[in-house]
Amino acid sequence: MGWLQGVIWSNTHVREAVTAMKEWRTGSFTPLTPLSFFKEIDS
Repeated sequence: MGWLQGVIWSNTHVREAVTAMKEWRTGSFTPLTPLSFFKEIDS
């Protein structure tokens, strides 16, 4: 479970979320990579 959380929550994103909350602003995050289906990957 810890490994999975480590993958999901990068230190950069957590740091930005905490900083934005303290500064009463919206966080600025890089966009997520679009999801792909396995059929699309095999093509």
